[in-house]
Amino acid sequence: FIGAPIFDRATGALHGVLAARLDSAVLAAHLQDRAGVGETGDSYLVGADLLMRSQSFFEKGLSLLQTKVDTAAVRTAFEGKDGHFRQKDFRGVDVLVAFEPLALLEKASGLKWVLVSEIAEAEAFAPLKVLQRTILAVALAAALFAALLGFLVARRIAAPLTRQRDEIARSSMTLGAASAQISASVS
Repeated sequence: FIGAPIFDRATGALHGVLAARLDSAVLAAHLQDRAGVGETGDSYLVGADLLMRSQSFFEKGLSLLQTKVDTAAVRTAFEGKDGHFRQKDFRGVDVLVAFEPLALLEKASGLKWVLVSEIAEAEAFAPLKVLQRTILAVALAAALFAALLGFLVARRIAAPLTRQRDEIARSSMTLGAASAQISASVS
């Protein structure tokens, strides 16, 4: 249950208390929903004492009020800030984490809780690594194709020059032989 006092704005007199029952099963079902979070995604609630207020997907035993989560994300959220960054989670795994203080819950009931959602870096960046390998393979194939094309074009340009060089060499040899014969006949 959570509750909040209801005051008269003008006089400040207490008119009553608004109480609501939080169904922990519904809350747990939302936090444990695996849709769109991959294999390593997890969302959980943490109280001001840094203990989990919901069950972590990765905890085999009971994590509710048992597992302490003293991470930079949780501390930052308790400072009233929301955000996201990289860190090691409560299990020591490198994760991308998003966090937010539950300000509405605090206003309504005085409870200071934060919501933390995270996913392992390896899983989050796996599509980028595949893209990186694909780009590298395409670039390598393009470089090999360009080198082969350059070789074929150079050969095509060089072929007539090579033929002319060979003809000049043959002509030079013929002229040299004729010159030697003329010199031998004159002497």
